Amino acid sequence: MKGYTVPDIIFPSNNEYGIPELDFTLQGEVLDNWQMWGDAARTKQHQGAYHFYTEDYKFEALWKYPAQLSNTHCQALIEPNFSTGEHTPKAVFLWDLYRKRWLAKFWQTQGVRIWSVVVTLNC
Repeated sequence: MKGYTVPDIIFPSNNEYGIPELDFTLQGEVLDNWQMWGDAARTKQHQGAYHFYTEDYKFEALWKYPAQLSNTHCQALIEPNFSTGEHTPKAVFLWDLYRKRWLAKFWQTQGVRIWSVVVTLNC
């Protein structure tokens, strides 16, 4: 997997920053089989759901290779929440918010249901 495989897609947005809108008809469903992304081989099939409550480095590569997750055939996931802090510059925060929402929207186009997380804005 050399280079980026992120498709050149601009998803619809309802805000001034172009952050993609999620399809709320594809919200996550309650599932019993949750797994933390990075705990198993990234190529392993998983019929349950993923969460990303782990160190950012474990899911950072999904920005380069977003199909890696949808190829597992998971049913749902909690969108990745890149870490921000009290002193995170607004530009960095907006970039991370864009990436997590873009990834979530991309996975929705692949049939994955999404649990959206509320972001703490420190700007």
